[in-house]
Amino acid sequence: MNRRTLTLAALVVLIGTGCRTTTPESPDTPPEPTYRVETGMLVQLAYTGTLPDGTQFAHAPETAPLTVIIGRGMLIPGLEEGIMGMVAGQERTVVVPPGKGYGSRHEKAVQTFSWDELPEMDRTTLRKGALIAVNTKQGIVPATVVSVSDEGLTLDFNHPLAGKTLIFNVHILTVRPPSPEEERILTPFTIQTP
Repeated sequence: MNRRTLTLAALVVLIGTGCRTTTPESPDTPPEPTYRVETGMLVQLAYTGTLPDGTQFAHAPETAPLTVIIGRGMLIPGLEEGIMGMVAGQERTVVVPPGKGYGSRHEKAVQTFSWDELPEMDRTTLRKGALIAVNTKQGIVPATVVSVSDEGLTLDFNHPLAGKTLIFNVHILTVRPPSPEEERILTPFTIQTP
């Protein structure tokens, strides 16, 4: 037998016994699947939210990212739509108009109350611009203090970002299916009241 025949025989034996060599092109473990942002996926994202004038209203750094399950109402619609199809590592600027964010401002949502209507309210702690929780027939809702006077209190029940265009600089950190525990923890729930 010549040397060429012996080398070929040795290769056949290695292949036949299941031995394999690893190279950078063929690693021992299969690569992680690449998931895209879509309904049902767990997504961790870092972002900065600003208004068109540059005012920052929200920030989630890479060291403390926001974790959500897509399609559960955990993000405003425009932001969720804007990150669809992205993969981990991608960055994007998403511009969200009011209709896909916190809606339009409604002047009827600005209401004035006399102090007689608010007997339990502590006037001394209220300041213009403060965000407070108000107990209403619909449950507890947030409101912004517009003014405080001797006659009463004016509150704005619009969301503070209602009527505003929002700009999000987003960095997707993780995209994967959620575990059963994450499904349980990250599923929003509604409490029904009589």
